Amino acid sequence: APMFGEWTAAPVTAIQHRLIHRMAEWSPVLSRGPQTLIHNDFNPRNVCLRRRQDRWALCAFDWELATIGAPMRDLAELLCFVSPADVDGDEVRALIGRHAGEFSARAGVRVDRDTWETAFAASLAELLVDRLPVYGMVHRVKPQPFLPRVLRRCLRLHALFPCDAAAC
Repeated sequence: APMFGEWTAAPVTAIQHRLIHRMAEWSPVLSRGPQTLIHNDFNPRNVCLRRRQDRWALCAFDWELATIGAPMRDLAELLCFVSPADVDGDEVRALIGRHAGEFSARAGVRVDRDTWETAFAASLAELLVDRLPVYGMVHRVKPQPFLPRVLRRCLRLHALFPCDAAAC
């Protein structure tokens, strides 16, 4: 808590406590929609783009944390790492829509965009209570220079896509 508190003006621990206490309300959202193999560590350290003939191909490495889960979980994590500080809701909403459309087309399943966006919000909540605290523990032993920026981006995205009882 003190470490996260130094990095942002947002009341991080209050947000995390609220999300933890309301987990029964938002976490089922992640299991109600489509489930697929997710990378579960989807960030710039583990992905790259490679040129393949006339197209770019996304390549993901280090699949040791892969699991079955909500496909928007990887999108949420990547956006926490790569979003600009001033990212706005319309930009993110467009990416969520594109992600939903691509998933729908490739998986052959019908995707409701509103449900996809709600699950994206729940994925951000999961990152705030599960993934980022793990990075925080590691940071105490081995500094993770990216962590303050990623925490701020995750909080920004969570503010744009809050996971509250009404949304989730």
